[in-house]
Order: sequence, then C-alpha cells, then structure tokens
Amino acid sequence: MSPAGRKLVIISMDAMVREDLEYAKTLPTWGYMLEHGALVEDIREIYPTLTYPTHQSMISGMYPDKHGVINNIQFVPGTLTTPWNWYHDVVKRPDLMDIAKKNGLLTASVSWPVSGRHPSIDLLVDEIWPLDVNAEADVYVSTFLGSGTSPELMEAVVQPYVELRMKRKQPGTSWFSTSCAADIIRSYSPDIITVHLTVIDGYRHDSGVFNDHVKEGIRESEEMLRTIVEAVKFSGFLDITDFCIVSDHGQIDIDRACCPNVLFRKAGLIETDKDGNVTRQKVYAFPTGCSCQIVLDDPKDWETYAKVQKILNDARESGKYGIERVYTKEEAEKEENLSGGFALLLEGDGHTCFSLDWHEEKAVVPTKYKANHGHHPDKGPDPFFLGFGPDFKKGVRLPGARIIDEAPTYAKILGLTIPEADGKAIEGMLR
Repeated sequence: MSPAGRKLVIISMDAMVREDLEYAKTLPTWGYMLEHGALVEDIREIYPTLTYPTHQSMISGMYPDKHGVINNIQFVPGTLTTPWNWYHDVVKRPDLMDIAKKNGLLTASVSWPVSGRHPSIDLLVDEIWPLDVNAEADVYVSTFLGSGTSPELMEAVVQPYVELRMKRKQPGTSWFSTSCAADIIRSYSPDIITVHLTVIDGYRHDSGVFNDHVKEGIRESEEMLRTIVEAVKFSGFLDITDFCIVSDHGQIDIDRACCPNVLFRKAGLIETDKDGNVTRQKVYAFPTGCSCQIVLDDPKDWETYAKVQKILNDARESGKYGIERVYTKEEAEKEENLSGGFALLLEGDGHTCFSLDWHEEKAVVPTKYKANHGHHPDKGPDPFFLGFGPDFKKGVRLPGARIIDEAPTYAKILGLTIPEADGKAIEGMLR
C-alpha cells in the first residue's frame, strides 16, 4: 500500500480531447466521473505531440530533454519498417514507477509506451508487436515475454486475449489492453497501474479529427472505462482508489506528406543502389508526424549542415512542401525543452505530415492518414485531465495545466515525490 493509503489507476485515452467530453458526458460512466470528478480542461502538451515522448513525460513529469525519449521510433536509416522505442532502456531519469517500486508499492502497466523491460514494473504487458504483420500467436507470446511479461502473467492474463492484439485493428487492440488490465486488477490488486488505450487515436488517424467514427470510438471507450472500474469494484478497493483519465495529444486534419529524404537524395546527400536501397547518407529525415527531426551522420560536418539548412529553408520559402518553420537544435531546446541527436527540426504548416520515404519521385505525396499529430503543442485541440476518487474535488473545473504536471499529481496522491520532475502537482483539483 502507498504511504497515503491509496491505490491509483491511470488510463490514457490516446488522442482524446476536451471537445470529445461534450459527447462523453452523455454516456453513463463518463458522465458520472465528469459530474463527480475534477477536470483540467486544457493540458499543454510537449513538443513533439507524439505518443511515446509524451507518455514518458506523463509518467515522469519531465520534458524530453531530460527523460531522453524524443520519437516514437528508433533511428534506423534505410528502412520503412522501423522498430519503435518499446524498451525502457532509452529513458535517462527515474520515473514514477521507479519511485513507487522503491517505496514498496506493487506496480503494473498495460500497453504504456516505453515500458518494455522496465525494472520497476512488477506486472508488465508492454506496448509492443512483431514487425511482421503476419506473425502467428507464438511470435506474439515470445515478443511479450522478451519485453518483460512474466511466464505466470502471460499464462494467466495475456494469452487468453492475444488474438485481439494480433488483429492490429481497433477496437480489438484496445480491448486487448482493457481485458489484460481488468484481469490484473481483479487478480493482483496493484497499488498503481497505467493503461494505454488507442481506439480514439486510431479512428482519428483513419477518418479525421471530428466525425461520427470518432464518436463511435468514444462510445467504445465508455465500455472499456466501465470494464476497468468494475474490476476495481470486484477487487474491493474502490473506496481508496483514485482514477486519472488523461490523454497525450490531439490531432489535426492533414491532406499530404512531405518527404525530406527525397530532397536529400536528389541533392546527393543520400545515396542508393540500383534497387533503391540506401547505401550511404550524410543526412536523414526522422519524422515525428507533423514535425520532423533532421539527423546528420557527422554532427560536426558543418559543410553538410549548411547545405541541408539551405535546402530546407529554400523549401520552406517556396511554399510547396508544407514546411512552416526550420528550427535549429538550439531553438528547439530553448523554446520547447526538446533536444537529442538531431541538428535541425521541421514544423509542418498545419495540414502536412512528414514521411521518411526516400523512394518517391516527388517530395510531396498523398498520405494514408486523414489526421495526425506530432505538431507544435499550440496547434489543434488539446487533451484534458479528469480525476475521480477520494482525493479529487467534486465538480472542480480548471482552465489549464501542463502535461508535465500530471506525474507530480499522481505522486502526491500516493504520498510520494519525483525529485527531478519539471512539473508540479495540480493542487487545485486535489482535496
């Protein structure tokens, strides 16, 4: 049990935004929590507004320049099937799970990004999948085992639902996470559990920011939320459990993709063989949705840096490629606490995302998505933070806070602190 005698359930409804609550409040579970809980209406995201960096900020209270996660995917040039940042070893600083475990709490996590092989999570089901879309069930099982799921948890909780995860489609993927989380709560009663549900994010990518398909995702999220609440009731700890329903980012409607690697290939900075495979690159574009990080093979190659900067500034000035701004690394760190292995950073124009593809003949191509994120946090609709339970004030509405304030709030509920956090607990929503 935590020092404060509380249990905590954190549910991330990926890409859900404040505007969605108008419909959500008409649904029974959402409506009850909204009426009896505390709501921060607008949460300012980090940059980029991307799932993996943001979830690490949500659980650590730190900006990316401190925790070290700056992209969803790993930097692997020359492939279109890039592995993601599934494993926790990329994280540079202790997060809430580390502090909770150090204080003797039983920790659990289901599909929370960047949690693979997290040494401080006792009951772990990572967000991970085989790169082979046709992988069989046994490959999924070995993938989960390799990312930190214990054999006991695999048999008792994961394996019964693994076919839902294999479909890689919504709402099945989110029902996999919901079902695993509910079983963990019923069987183990962890002191803290984090759960990541992606149904609304998936529907927004497929159909756009606001539409009936997204409303269906909100209705499905109601059923998932109710399933988790019922599991807590079954465990017998509802009266000492706080629920935090949060989101990582919004999305914006898009209609095209810019491929900076095509510009670099045409300038001779990316070389390919006769089959189009990358053989050498002096520079490589590393997309983050509606923004893009530009990585030099040699960070001290100032001649190439100047050439790349001119190519990108010329592209921006032409207005043809959907580039709104070219940040230097120093500007990104000063303005948005974002730093890492990139030399330059591109921000899209509000309806353009970025692609890592280098094969295309043109540098602007159609995109399979109708909406995306990764844009600057001042663009698009914002996520929210809903708190419900014994530690939250009933009916409180706060206009805004920062996503880095969430983890310190979780810590305060549990009677803990995160010494290195950039954020502060949102005192106005707590009793």
